[in-house]
Amino acid sequence: FIRRLIEYGPRTTDVQNNGIQALAGLKGTFGTRNIFEWDVAIARNETDLTVLRPNIISSTFNELVSNGLDLFQPIPQSAIAQTQFLATRNAESTNTTVDATISGDTGMEIQGRPIAFAAHADFTSEEFSNVPDPISQNGDAFDGGSAGSGERDHWGVGVEVAVPLHDTVMLSGAVRFDEYSDASIVSNATSPKIGIEWRPIRDLLIRGSFGESFRAPDMQRLFGATTNAFLTVVDPVTGLQVQSVSIRSGSNRALVPEEGTNYSVGVVYEPFENFTFSLDWISIELEQIVTTLSVQNILDLCGPNQDGPTCGQITRDAQGTLQGGFISQQAANLA
Repeated sequence: FIRRLIEYGPRTTDVQNNGIQALAGLKGTFGTRNIFEWDVAIARNETDLTVLRPNIISSTFNELVSNGLDLFQPIPQSAIAQTQFLATRNAESTNTTVDATISGDTGMEIQGRPIAFAAHADFTSEEFSNVPDPISQNGDAFDGGSAGSGERDHWGVGVEVAVPLHDTVMLSGAVRFDEYSDASIVSNATSPKIGIEWRPIRDLLIRGSFGESFRAPDMQRLFGATTNAFLTVVDPVTGLQVQSVSIRSGSNRALVPEEGTNYSVGVVYEPFENFTFSLDWISIELEQIVTTLSVQNILDLCGPNQDGPTCGQITRDAQGTLQGGFISQQAANLA
């Protein structure tokens, strides 16, 4: 049977979050014939998080039940004192970024119009740690807990040029290279982009672009430890609702970056001053999207016959029920 342990009082959570952010930078210009603009900056972010929450030691509580604690009666204060503890979680994250940009004219011209450029470079070093108390980390807490740690260095460089092909046509191109260094299989990527603008008359602009993009998986999904939790689900085998099913959510160091391709075509019309009309068509295609299936999706995809693709993530007890088993949940590249 299922029973609420109301004798332990309300489920309260005390969250203490402290953050420090610092940013310093310089900018300026140089050159005589061709003026170049530049800027450089360094940023530092630190976050400390402490979470306090009353919890229950599972093994001690189960031992009391095995030795005669009657759950059909109010739980005595002596049993509460033996089994209750204050669960803690201390998390820290730091992020340091250095970036620099320079832009101006290349000194080359087409039909008397200069070719402009911009170049950018940046470096980021980040790390995090998420440490619960020993009881929660060993999986002996009623309400579970999360943990994990990891670090990553990342640098990237990019350049963009704007080329006036004609008095009415501007072509732009850009490319960026990113390199990641961590304990995952994420390595590097090159992201190009090209765009064109045509202004047949002064008040009308027609534009289009094509580009590629990518995004590395976040640190928690790569390096987080197993998180224990409990959820209410519907078992497709029986069609019945099951409460307090054990869930084990984990990270996945085999994740690859998300990739994207985008196209756009648009028009901007300014028939008179202070009134602009624009219309754009945009198409974005994403691949290798990092996401985590919900627990109910995992059960539904396995199906009532238990022959679906996610059945390997479901462990049932000896009686074939979910109450004494668990469900594994992991981030993956799914789309």
